[in-house]
Amino acid sequence: MTGIKTIIWDWNGTLLDDMDICVDSINVLLEKRGLPLMDLVTYRRLFTFPVIEYYETIGFDFNAEPYDKVAFEFIDIYLERLKEADLFGDVKPTLDFFKKKQIKQAVLSAMEHENLLKSISSKGIEGYFSVIQGTEDHFAHGKVYQAEKIMKTLGVNPQQTLFVGDTLHDQEVARVTGCHCILTSAGHQSEERLNSGGCRVINGIGELTALFNRI
Repeated sequence: MTGIKTIIWDWNGTLLDDMDICVDSINVLLEKRGLPLMDLVTYRRLFTFPVIEYYETIGFDFNAEPYDKVAFEFIDIYLERLKEADLFGDVKPTLDFFKKKQIKQAVLSAMEHENLLKSISSKGIEGYFSVIQGTEDHFAHGKVYQAEKIMKTLGVNPQQTLFVGDTLHDQEVARVTGCHCILTSAGHQSEERLNSGGCRVINGIGELTALFNRI
């Protein structure tokens, strides 16, 4: 971690523990269509980006109904429940740690931008971040463009930037933008899946403080 001056955090599944809400929300849609319901273990094994591929894997037929309809139906249920999601227990101590080290912090999320701002503000931690960047719509296609936007806004060197996320897509975003990457297995994809990408995997973001304390 020598030389890291900026950390870009993913939001959902990295700082915000919203997996149960995602499982409950998608199960409403699955039950309505007579499809098999999911538990958390199955969800973390199957969830992926682009999200349309995840929907298809769990049984949605987009020849029978448009993807947009399903996506909006999910997001309406999810946003109604979002206030129930809490930060992971190690989030505030970890953000404090990096603030004291004078390391810039930002958030990049596949969540629609205005809803991301509201979600972060509701947890009272917006002051930690130099930039907060969500996507332009609710479809969670990916976040490479948004990552590049953050890098340009902050004017940071990719080789001095660490991206911390919870999915293989986060690793891909880091690779495309030239950043370092660490993934947490506490989020939306299982440790087994994350290990397949060859990136360093930790059990939760609190472990980062020990890594930085060694330098």
